[in-house]
Amino acid sequence: MKSKRPHVRSIEIRDGHLTATANGKVLFEIAVEDIAAVGELTTNGGPWLPDHFLVLVTRDGARDLRVAIESEGFDRLREELRAARGIEFEFMLANRTDWATAVLWPHDLRGRPLYAVHPVPREKGIFASLLDRILPRMRTELTAAVRERCTKPREMS
Repeated sequence: MKSKRPHVRSIEIRDGHLTATANGKVLFEIAVEDIAAVGELTTNGGPWLPDHFLVLVTRDGARDLRVAIESEGFDRLREELRAARGIEFEFMLANRTDWATAVLWPHDLRGRPLYAVHPVPREKGIFASLLDRILPRMRTELTAAVRERCTKPREMS
């Protein structure tokens, strides 16, 4: 499954905000406190393309931001998530070479799928049918459990 999203090359964290860039262009900015769920995604794109990602899901569930594990600044991101949100996680899909997802945090959803995957068939025809078998097109959406968690009212601490 191919992704049309640009790959994050660098992550910078300053004053509680995360900025992700690629080729000098800002791809996204997010406040660390707005992260409601963290997941893991692997693809079959390696070894030539990034194939292992951390996925940050925003509090409203409207955005799922993918950061390649090998991105510059990734280790600092993990430390910042640990310090700011108490997020402790270990990767579960590191040795996968296929498309797979899992929730890493919140811990009560750990190991459950992050995304529901739906095939998107091509136009009718023999060639399209063959392509669907070899290179299927897929649409992803956050699972109901993740969406529900992200849209829950925030508890006061």
